[in-house]
Amino acid sequence: MALVGVAMLLFVVTCSAVGLRLLWLAKMGGGRPAWLCGHGFSLIALIGFPLGVLSGQGFAPVGEVHLPLAAVSLLANLLGIGSFFLFTVSVFRPGALWAHTLAGAAIAGAGMAGVGIVGAIAVSPASASSFQVTWGWAATFQLICVLCFGWMGIEGLREWWMSRRRLALGLSDAVVSNRLLMWGLFGVSTTLLCLVLAGVMLSGQPTATSPLAQVSQALFGLVSSAAATLAFFPPPSYLARLRAGQPATV
Repeated sequence: MALVGVAMLLFVVTCSAVGLRLLWLAKMGGGRPAWLCGHGFSLIALIGFPLGVLSGQGFAPVGEVHLPLAAVSLLANLLGIGSFFLFTVSVFRPGALWAHTLAGAAIAGAGMAGVGIVGAIAVSPASASSFQVTWGWAATFQLICVLCFGWMGIEGLREWWMSRRRLALGLSDAVVSNRLLMWGLFGVSTTLLCLVLAGVMLSGQPTATSPLAQVSQALFGLVSSAAATLAFFPPPSYLARLRAGQPATV
């Protein structure tokens, strides 16, 4: 399981670095998309995920769960997912009423799931399993994450596919096109991870003790880390290869 720990640590470090970089860019004039995306990465990777592990929620008995840490973790994850929903709407569907409605409903649903988790822990016996008393709410939250990252991946890959046509005519930039591809792959990989975690929960197993969940976290965590790095921190040699293959401008 050492590989799992290394992979998840890499995922946390990479996403935290991406989030902080985007927040810095937003402060330097990067605009609302950088601000939203930066908060999405930072809140989940820097606060939500680590505090969730430290709190014991989902694998420790209720009496051993640190409820304030669990509540802060859930709030950070909620705000992070909400930021990603708003990023997707503002960048890809700014004028679509259905997109605003879907994002609002999903954020509200995630908030209800978070309140349900905290409430279930607060009123359950100390000897009860924190997983058993919260699994329904936790699985609901994971399914909303599936919607969030799945939508993100679809929009990114859709824009990448359209950019390939423009690139062939010299009307687009190879670096921007590749960034859309990496963003879409990040969304797809993270969606698959959330799907596995939700499926494990719905099957009645804690993700912390499930071999399938652990292997999936390692595999998809590495893929997501690589995609996020190439989208926002591409090495110069990688950029050079992209530009070398770009058609001449018409």
